[in-house]
Amino acid sequence: MQPDYLCLCLETWMGKDCEEDVDECTTSNPCVNGVCNNTDGGYSCTCDSGWTGMNCDEDINECDFFPCQNSGTCNNTLGRFFCTCPPVWTGSNCQTDANECLADPCLNGRCQNVAGNFICFCNVGWTDTLCDVDVNECNLLPPRCKNNGTCTNTQGSFNCTCPPGFSGPTCSEDIRDPCSEMPCQNGNCSQLSSTSYICVCDPGYTGMLECTLIDNCRNVSCGNGRCVEGVNSYMCDCDEGFVGSSCEVNINDCEPNPCQQNATCIDQINDYFCNCPDGYSGKNCETDINLCDPNPCENQGTCNGTFSSYTCECVEPTIHRAKLL
Repeated sequence: MQPDYLCLCLETWMGKDCEEDVDECTTSNPCVNGVCNNTDGGYSCTCDSGWTGMNCDEDINECDFFPCQNSGTCNNTLGRFFCTCPPVWTGSNCQTDANECLADPCLNGRCQNVAGNFICFCNVGWTDTLCDVDVNECNLLPPRCKNNGTCTNTQGSFNCTCPPGFSGPTCSEDIRDPCSEMPCQNGNCSQLSSTSYICVCDPGYTGMLECTLIDNCRNVSCGNGRCVEGVNSYMCDCDEGFVGSSCEVNINDCEPNPCQQNATCIDQINDYFCNCPDGYSGKNCETDINLCDPNPCENQGTCNGTFSSYTCECVEPTIHRAKLL
């Protein structure tokens, strides 16, 4: 009989003769942050991302490898990291350009996204980074308004006030039609050249560059009135008491005779005078003159009047006789 013996095995082996491998992955699971792989006389760990060491228990500081791109700030945590990106970049490693054009930053223009930024292509009349500043075209050279036009700035544009003879947004169009402004009122405009014209006036009007009313009263005399101008005509507005084409006829105010009592009518200008017979008065001799009003008779005499005279009937005196005693 062979003598007995005892083998003191290494911790990774077991059995009578230390011939059996200890499966550390089953007995103790030594890989803290990883997958355990058993081997003869030992084990190995396949560590999760962010961990290292024999047992995957050591945190890897990923920031030592500068994973954050485009000036992003790296922040290390247990088993991982995260990047704080600038406003114009995004993604886990700040590797993705943020499309700033989605926010429509160009107020008066077109936005084009570029890496880490954007560019505004401004509409005409606008400038600056965001196309938010109006261009004062009136200060630019050469002048925007041609042919001495007056420039007025507006938001994003400008207006031109053109001198006579020019038109268009920048006063660059030579109108060359002097009749376009209709200078011949009361007539027709006839163009002579690009800058000249003549008026063909309606009857009663005259002139070359404008049609003014002919002064038909210039050589007319309305003796007792005033001349009233008309189109190709005139008329005399006579003073009261006159008629006729030239106000030359004095109206006979005695026809028909307005005087009563067969009085004689004397014609005057816009009036008449009645030469009344004795005993009558008034404009038309319509009033009988009462010679007894007021009473011309004295001592209480009675007045007896006629058309042309009066008589007084006197009161007879009363005689009082004295009585003898």
